[in-house]
Amino acid sequence: MWATLDAPLVAAPDPAPAVVLAIGEAVLRRRVADQAAERDLELLSVIHPTAYVGPGVAVGAGVVLAPNVTITRDAQVGTGAIVNYGAQIGHDASIGAFAFVGPGAALGGDVTVEDGAFLGLGCSVLPGRRIGEGATVGAGAVVTRDVAAGSTVVGVPARAVTS
Repeated sequence: MWATLDAPLVAAPDPAPAVVLAIGEAVLRRRVADQAAERDLELLSVIHPTAYVGPGVAVGAGVVLAPNVTITRDAQVGTGAIVNYGAQIGHDASIGAFAFVGPGAALGGDVTVEDGAFLGLGCSVLPGRRIGEGATVGAGAVVTRDVAAGSTVVGVPARAVTS
């Protein structure tokens, strides 16, 4: 629940111990979630009132959906994922556990973002693409091909970064 000056928080008479995972870095977010589970703490999901969550969308525990997020329909958002301000998630998309979708990112229909992936500010992912586990998509990148697990892509069109 988000508090505003004209809508005070109302606590349950005996609330269960819980935690919100508002940590940007996926490895640390997962570690805190594991520690919370060891202590029997519930992972709370936070969905801003301006976020649109369409029919058939499944939202896991500990998810944060920021203001003006749009998730159209029949999508999945995994445990501990963060979908930031103004991001758009198309139909039948799957956002993995502890993934991060940056502000203004746009994901077409049937996109798969695997666990722990990081999608930067304003990136675009074309329909049907897969972003591998732990991959990073740079800010403003346009993903036209699948992105391998653990890799980093940048640019228009997105290309792997070489060292």
